[in-house]
Amino acid sequence: MNLITKIVIPAAGLGTRFYPTTKIIPKELLPVLNVPAIQHIANEAIRSGIQDLIIINSRNKPLLSEWIFQFNREHNTNGISASELIQESPLGLGHAILQSQTLVGDEVFGVMLPDDIIFSYPPALKQMIDLYQESRSSVLCVKKTPTNLLSNYGVIKSDGDRITGIVEKPEPHKAPSNFCALGRYILEPEIFNYLQTAKPTVNKEIQLTDSLNLMMEHQDFYKHIVQGNHFDIGTPPGLLSASMFASQNPNLVSGQY
Repeated sequence: MNLITKIVIPAAGLGTRFYPTTKIIPKELLPVLNVPAIQHIANEAIRSGIQDLIIINSRNKPLLSEWIFQFNREHNTNGISASELIQESPLGLGHAILQSQTLVGDEVFGVMLPDDIIFSYPPALKQMIDLYQESRSSVLCVKKTPTNLLSNYGVIKSDGDRITGIVEKPEPHKAPSNFCALGRYILEPEIFNYLQTAKPTVNKEIQLTDSLNLMMEHQDFYKHIVQGNHFDIGTPPGLLSASMFASQNPNLVSGQY
């Protein structure tokens, strides 16, 4: 039996890198080949045993609200559902996740960022859930990254398989490793205690990284090195690359292995 049945999907971002398209269409609905990006995220979650998808939306994305409505219509007989919560102001990833506290409750839960698409078998999230069930500790998905790109990501410090900290967008020569955190997390519910008292830092936003670092002082975190094909679709070139891969690997993408 899956110990983790809830996933939080922060989807309230403005998608400025895709302007002017995302002034009309939410970036989460931009297609990877012929399937909306958020549908790929939902498919990975469902294949990993998730039953409750908690989607953090903003009021200026009515099309995403419509997608959620249609998703629930399609799954109303199989015990899977999506809830929509509104983030009133763009106050950062940590703030977005905090909005889900009431629905998550005291359960261990996952976080999936729609900008990160991972095509793999077994699904990346399922691999992380399996690691959690072995370790009973929070898990972060990481990826080995070229040195010249480290300054674009959160770079982990580690002691073997255990993560001891995250340095946000370090200068390459100061990076503690060449492993960057991706948009997949399995988190103990204690993360909400840290998010509740977090103060805005970078860009005057509540950063998830700050709370993760504080939590790591008291709890173990383990790394899961991504196994599969990862694409950062938060940029047009990344979206194009993911679409090209999807066109060439239809069975992997569809889950028909």
